[in-house]
Formats: sequence, structure tokens, C-alpha cells
Amino acid sequence: MKKLFFLSAVLVLCFSFSVTAGEPETYGLQKLIRIGMENNPDLFAARLTVISYQEAVRSSKKMPNPTLELHTGRAESRDTPMKVNTGGIAVSQFIENPFQRDARIQGMKHDWESAQEDLHLRRNDLIFQIKTLVYEILLWEKNRALASNNFRSMQEMSRLIQKRAELGEVKELEALKLSVEVQRIRNTENEAETRLVLLQERLNTLLGINLPLPIAIEGALAYAPLLPDESTLIQNATGAHPAIAGSRAALNRAQSDWHRERWSLFPGFSLSGFSSRELDGTNAGIGVSLELPLWNQNKAGIARADSLLRKAEQELRSTTRLIIDGIKMAYAHLMLAERTISLYDSGLLQQVEQSLRLADISYREGEISLMDYLDSQRTYNAVIKDRYQALYDWNQKKAALENAAGEELK
Repeated sequence: MKKLFFLSAVLVLCFSFSVTAGEPETYGLQKLIRIGMENNPDLFAARLTVISYQEAVRSSKKMPNPTLELHTGRAESRDTPMKVNTGGIAVSQFIENPFQRDARIQGMKHDWESAQEDLHLRRNDLIFQIKTLVYEILLWEKNRALASNNFRSMQEMSRLIQKRAELGEVKELEALKLSVEVQRIRNTENEAETRLVLLQERLNTLLGINLPLPIAIEGALAYAPLLPDESTLIQNATGAHPAIAGSRAALNRAQSDWHRERWSLFPGFSLSGFSSRELDGTNAGIGVSLELPLWNQNKAGIARADSLLRKAEQELRSTTRLIIDGIKMAYAHLMLAERTISLYDSGLLQQVEQSLRLADISYREGEISLMDYLDSQRTYNAVIKDRYQALYDWNQKKAALENAAGEELK
């Protein structure tokens, strides 16, 4: 009895596993974004750049290695025929000007900050690209479903008209026209299938991983009216946008370089200790060496640092203006997309649906021609496709505004 129960449990588990394994895995937008964050090669390279600058900052705080000098020789006295082996050892340590050292370390820290902001900027851009591709895939899935439903409906209508043509109730030309229309709709469905395959391959390339095709994506093209405050978005962006923060870090780096070049007029010095065995005894002591900036006051380096500082200031101003302009443009596009959706939802969809139903009844009763019916069908499909396109535009423009502002809209 126990063996029978054990075998039954194993069979149930195997059956459950086989059913679960047969179901294709679905991917939501956030899951795809997480996969992209983990596997995108460009983002991975940017992370390595951040790590390299972090290690450079740690190394910049260390003192330079000391210098060890060894020498040996043989000395001969002038007064007596005596020869003595001589030799010595010296150790020197360079001591950097503390102000110049601090400017150098601060410059490396600003490079690290700039790399972090570049990583943040690349992450935002990757999220925007993933969202755009996912929304486009959802759009073409809607177009494919619309074409498929339309194909089945028109195919059934074509069979009906073909039978009526065989009975002489309608002209054969109408059956031929309807057959051509069915093939046209079939081509539209095939186009949507091809476009979906290409988009999913592009998504795999962007994610940096080969998900099995076709990729089953959860969700739909949603719409929820947003009322983001444009001035608040601009204010937040000027303080925290990664592009502006990166330019600000570059400006701080230029300021550190300027201070370092200025402090080069007061160079560091080297301390040394030595001990040597000479002909008449041992000599030991300490010494100090200092570079005197008599002939070269580093005027070229200071002038170059000054020019780069002014350049960084202008680049920060330019980047700030570009970000503000980008936010304003993306905001205007999003508001336009919202008005477009409102136009469809205010009654246009109901009107075309009612018009199609009336056209279908009128054609079946012989009140309108086939061409009038096909025109009504095309008008309905065009309006539905345009609304799908409007939903895609709104979601894409929302993602574009998030990318331009550097923050997620909620």
C-alpha cells in the first residue's frame, strides 16, 4: 500500500512538472528591464569603468615608492700604497606638496563621480530603449490580432459571397474583389508577423541575452492621464540629472587640475638618508633635495588648465540648456499624445463601430455595394489601428519624458 501511494505521488509530481515545463515563460516590462541591467554589454563596460576609477582614487592616496641607491667601488690612497673597498647605500623619499597632492586626489575623485553619472545616464537610456521596444512589440501584437480577426471575418464573408455568386445572386466580380481584399488583409497579417520577429531579435540584442523566440510579453499598452508639473521636472533635473551632474563633475575636475597646476610652482621635495664607507672612514647623514622653478614656471600648463576650466564651465551651461529644452519638448509631445487619445475615447470609436455594423447589415440586405462595405471595413480598421498607434505614442512619449527628466513619472 505504501509503495502504491509513493508511486502515485511520483506520477502526480512528474505530471505537474511536465505541465509547468510546457508553459512558455512570460516576461513583464520590469523583468525585461532587470535582465537588461544584468546582461547589457555596454552597461557592463560602464560598470567596469566606474570600478577602474574607484581603484584609481584608492591608489592616488598612496605615497610614491622610495628610491634605494647602492654603490660600490675601490679607493686607493695617494699617500700610502693602500687600497680599500668602498660602498654605500642611500634611501630617498619624495614628499609631494600637500596642496598639490590634495588637488590631484580630488581630481581623481571627480573622474570617479563623472564615471558614475555616465553609468546612470547609460542605465536611463537603456531603460528608455527597452520600454520603446516593448511598447512597439505590444503595438504590433495588437495589429497582428486585428489583421487576424479581420482576415477570418472577411474570409467567411468571401465564402458567403462566392456561394451567392455561384447561385447568380451577386456578380462574380464582387466575389473576385472580396477575394483580393482577403489576400490584402493576409499580407497585412504576414507583415505584422515579420515585424514582430525583427523587433524581438532587436530586443534580445539590447538585453544582451538570447531569450527563446517568440518572447511572450505580459501587459498591454496602458493609458492613465498624467499631470506632471513641467517646472518641477526642470527644477529636479537641474539638480540631479545624470548628464548635468556629470558635466558638473567634469567642471570640478577642471578646477582641481587648475589648482594642481598652480601649486606646481611650489614643488615637493625629497628626503634622503645615506651611509657610505670611504677610504678614511664611514660617512652617514641625511639630505634634502628641492626642485627650483627658475627656468620653467609651468606657464603653459597653467594656461592650458585655465582654458579647460572655462571650457568646462561653458559645457555645463550648454548641457543644462539642452536638458531643459529636451524636457520641454518631451513634455509637449506627451500632452499632444494625451489629447489624441482623448479624441478617440470621446466617442470616435463608438461611431466607427456603429458605422461598421450598419454597413454590414446594409450590405447583406443589398442596400449598399461591396465597395461601400469594404470602405467601411477599412475605415474601421484604420481608426482602430490609429488608436493603437496613439496608445503606443503616449507610452513612448512618457518614457521619453522620463529619460529627458532623469526620473520616473508616477
